[in-house]
Amino acid sequence: AQPHHLVFSESSPPATIAARGDAKTLRTVMLLMCRSSFHTRCFFKFQSINTPRIKVFREAFPEVPWAFVFREPVQVMMSHMRGSGSGAVCLRSKGHPTPEHLRILGVSSARSVSNEEFCAAHLAYLSQAAYGEYMKDTEKGLMLPYTDLPHLVPQKLLAAHFKAPLDDEGVERMLAVSTMYSKGRRGTNKAGVFSSDNQKKESAASDKVKKAARRYLSPIYDKCMAASKEHDRVDPPLLV
Repeated sequence: AQPHHLVFSESSPPATIAARGDAKTLRTVMLLMCRSSFHTRCFFKFQSINTPRIKVFREAFPEVPWAFVFREPVQVMMSHMRGSGSGAVCLRSKGHPTPEHLRILGVSSARSVSNEEFCAAHLAYLSQAAYGEYMKDTEKGLMLPYTDLPHLVPQKLLAAHFKAPLDDEGVERMLAVSTMYSKGRRGTNKAGVFSSDNQKKESAASDKVKKAARRYLSPIYDKCMAASKEHDRVDPPLLV
């Protein structure tokens, strides 16, 4: 939407290097990816699995602002689990959980833990990792609620937080693009205009999902939301 902004979405080279904890190589690779005689800004959007690696990205680029997008517990669980069964993304580490997963669940083994409970714990693990890094530097980090998308992104995220220049034409293009479903490939039944499914996800959630979300995910969600509100209190977002 902004012609002079270069964007990488879920690019594998930086994620692979960050997983190794190699901040020096990570900085080199990302700077090379961003080299351009045309673009003036470079942005990376990473998948949630990279959240525990935020510390590596921060080590590589301590001067660069970053943001973590978080969503209401039941909604994000349903986004992961509905129609995915045991193959849901949030369940991929159930067979080999980290000590942090087990700590959140309060167990020594995840074998007897339900899929709903593990999914909630995994999402809590990711959110806690982001919140922990945010608390180390609340000026460089930003806890961004899903409900702020897309209307507050141009001013709150791009202009105020990333300090990237904006013009009216660019903002109009950004908001126009945001009405299209990002995962809707041409020729698929998902292509076309995006419409919120928040209420649909809430209505379809089982009692198990709601209970797991409330027990494991809601506490860190509340912390993320409090951090977002505090940020808005100190630096109110500008409406466009």
